[in-house]
Amino acid sequence: MKRISFLNGNFIDHSEAYVHIEDRGIQFADGVYEVILLYKNQLIDNEWHLDRLFRSLNEINIKLPYTHEQLTNIMMNLCQQNNLENASLYIQVTRGVSNRNQLIPKGINPTLIMTVSPLIVTTPTSY
Repeated sequence: MKRISFLNGNFIDHSEAYVHIEDRGIQFADGVYEVILLYKNQLIDNEWHLDRLFRSLNEINIKLPYTHEQLTNIMMNLCQQNNLENASLYIQVTRGVSNRNQLIPKGINPTLIMTVSPLIVTTPTSY
């Protein structure tokens, strides 16, 4: 089955998901990430994770043009497109692409990447 990712507003084949070499996330580790678990088609502590994501982005002055609700819809859609009901969902947001310069540029668009991986759910065994 094809693996689908989300990159800058588009659901695309994971094998075709690339970011520019001058993305500040690559050049300067200028970004934030969050991991959210999906268990039985429910995002675990979703609001808490999104609050932390937006708080972290705010601290480094990156403005993501999505609301909590929009991100949640994208995440659920991504999990459905990958046919996963248990998953690890990774969100990475970088400041975006600009010419390499130590100064933080104004007016660039952040890069938003979302990927999912199957979450293997095990049951505890008694000893």
